[in-house]
Amino acid sequence: MWRIGDLTDEYRNRMYNIIDLYSLEYDKRNPVICIDEKSKRILVNSPNKPPIHMVPVSLEKIDYEYVLNVTCYFFVDVEPKGGKHFIKVTNRRTKSDFITFVEHIV
Repeated sequence: MWRIGDLTDEYRNRMYNIIDLYSLEYDKRNPVICIDEKSKRILVNSPNKPPIHMVPVSLEKIDYEYVLNVTCYFFVDVEPKGGKHFIKVTNRRTKSDFITFVEHIV
């Protein structure tokens, strides 16, 4: 979740610099590349306990607990005006993982 701080002069100047950067004409020798990273938990339906089966007066009950099977991390670079993007999925989010990702871009 993004949180915008106080709209100080410094904040506005930085924001306008970014807007100016994004408004430049596309130059493939000097691309504008945006980088982001995100963690994602991929849940596979693996309950901890078996469901309680239905009886004539009650529906089947499934416990709310689950097993977390996979957590992965996405590193993304986007070159919006060049129409390019690259996604790298890793098992960890370490400094060396990020460096490897950035080296791919460079």
